[in-house]
Amino acid sequence: MIKDMTLKEFEGIKNEGVVIVDFYTEWCGDCKMMQPVYENLANEFKDKPVTFASVDAEKAEVFQKAEGYSVTKVPTFIVFKDGKEVARGVEYQPMDKMIGWLNDAL
Repeated sequence: MIKDMTLKEFEGIKNEGVVIVDFYTEWCGDCKMMQPVYENLANEFKDKPVTFASVDAEKAEVFQKAEGYSVTKVPTFIVFKDGKEVARGVEYQPMDKMIGWLNDAL
């Protein structure tokens, strides 16, 4: 299950095991195209200890800012393990690549 959350909520969980976040915007075509892929990925890992989060990058005020998460394009996917960034992908990402990120983090 993917949890849509605020940046503050996300920062409260990113240190808890393996977490993948999708930074998106409402108007982004690639974000809309990646949504079913991200949902399929969440379904693929539903029995594994991975948290799936989505954060609106504009509402969180992280889009196109150098500080923080460096979200210069959307979607941006970041995998964290115990709070440390271990993988990142920008724009379209194949599902098999994202599966590899999560398996490596586990």
